[in-house]
Amino acid sequence: MIFLMRFLAEESPADFLKRCDKEPKAIAKEVKARLGELYEKSNTTAKLTKYALKSFLSYHDQEVPLNGKIKVRRVRKKPEMKWENAQKIIAESDEPYRSLFTFMLNAGLGEDEVMEIQGSPEIQHSIEDQRTNAYVKISLTPRKSNLDEFFTLVPSEYVPTFPVKTRGGALVDSHDMQSVWRRAAKKAKVYQVGLGPHQLRSAFRSQCGKADVANSVSEFFMGHGGGDKFGYSREALDEDYAAKEIGKLWTYNRAGSREAYSDLLTEVQQLREKITILEKEYKS
Repeated sequence: MIFLMRFLAEESPADFLKRCDKEPKAIAKEVKARLGELYEKSNTTAKLTKYALKSFLSYHDQEVPLNGKIKVRRVRKKPEMKWENAQKIIAESDEPYRSLFTFMLNAGLGEDEVMEIQGSPEIQHSIEDQRTNAYVKISLTPRKSNLDEFFTLVPSEYVPTFPVKTRGGALVDSHDMQSVWRRAAKKAKVYQVGLGPHQLRSAFRSQCGKADVANSVSEFFMGHGGGDKFGYSREALDEDYAAKEIGKLWTYNRAGSREAYSDLLTEVQQLREKITILEKEYKS
């Protein structure tokens, strides 16, 4: 009874039962969510509260769908991947996976997007046609219904030749990538349960933040649509704007540190000022 009263807190048992009569499904969802929160604090408290609730509802013949269905699970947050750890894992990976993981890290793409490229001769031909450009634009199927277009921009040197195949000549698939990733991560001593090639996207996002890339652009490259919970990305559909923003990431990575990046930006600004002065002198 103590655990039941703690769970109800601001509500009397009678009021709780009335709500159970009116909206049993909604109550079931609410109870499961609250028990999940309790589990984060104490496994024992959550389980005892669950038993108290089941007994209470059963005694009052309530049709709330809890018996046999209620599952108290620890809510797990996906671990974040650091850029440095991603690079360590990539360094321990054999080819062609090293090149493929490097591409994913710099493109903001996950396994699903890689599999789309692997199976599309049209995308593969488009990539090869741009091979001599500074960067390659890779257009993919939009991941959000509120976008008509989805693409990412990647420096040409980071784009492998697609389709990527194993040494035996078979197409690399998600299972291959995950197996190689797991071995490489353990070898690099940075292995974490729940972290795989798909989480290279989180390293991409955090690195973009360090380089001051517009959030709308980094999220757009990851397939997140405009106007959803990840932020607005409609301006990212402008390739020139997107290239200018993601170019900050490329410059930042090549500089090697925030200090070097800052120095490089200062140098660029000074050069621009000199060019402006020279242009004025030339015109006069």
